[in-house]
Amino acid sequence: MPRRRLARKADGTPTKKSQRNFTDADSHLMQLGGTYLQGYTCQVALDSDHQVILAVGVSDQPPDVEHLETMMQHIGTNAGEVPTVMTIDAGYWREDNVKVCADQGIDAYIATCRLPHG
Repeated sequence: MPRRRLARKADGTPTKKSQRNFTDADSHLMQLGGTYLQGYTCQVALDSDHQVILAVGVSDQPPDVEHLETMMQHIGTNAGEVPTVMTIDAGYWREDNVKVCADQGIDAYIATCRLPHG
């Protein structure tokens, strides 16, 4: 999975805004709504017909949109092939991801926005 690096200047020294968690140096500060969370972003791919987890990914790099291609590679490795149809949440919406799916022959249904709950 992609990993985020600490912000650095060209000479390698950290910027003034660089932050590191000394308890869990691999985690990163991520925005969650109006607040911040020190943690990770997790991805999971499921086979809806058989109720089986096909792939899991954990990264310190949001947003989800950057993880679709890597997750598709994990699915192909674990299941032997990529699926012919995928339903994908709005966090992965980007025209590049539509093209990646089309190039692999996947009929992808990617939500283009999120609706409010309630």
